[in-house]
Amino acid sequence: MNDVKMQRAKREWVPFTVMSEQLLSMRKVIGEKFKVQKPFLTKEAKEGISDKLLMSLLSEKEILVTYFEDGYILTSYMTVVHINPVKRIVMCTDAFYKTYVFNTTDIIEIA
Repeated sequence: MNDVKMQRAKREWVPFTVMSEQLLSMRKVIGEKFKVQKPFLTKEAKEGISDKLLMSLLSEKEILVTYFEDGYILTSYMTVVHINPVKRIVMCTDAFYKTYVFNTTDIIEIA
């Protein structure tokens, strides 16, 4: 009468279950392989970045920000919302209004 299936005491063989575990470990190894060191910026590059950040803040224009995070170099279009020169923090938002907080030393390039 009852259509509920009872779990058997024996574990059944399910194909490809090990594949997902192997895939996770392979992704971890590949992810570690592609990590890079933080690039060194010259004084002129830092000044150029600060000028472009300030222009984006004042004009509210979107800029392409390349930044360093957890061993990876990432790129995204953002608008600068706030700059705190004392704490060296830059707050940006993307097109979906997600807020990003960067340390000024993490920003590599602005286009």
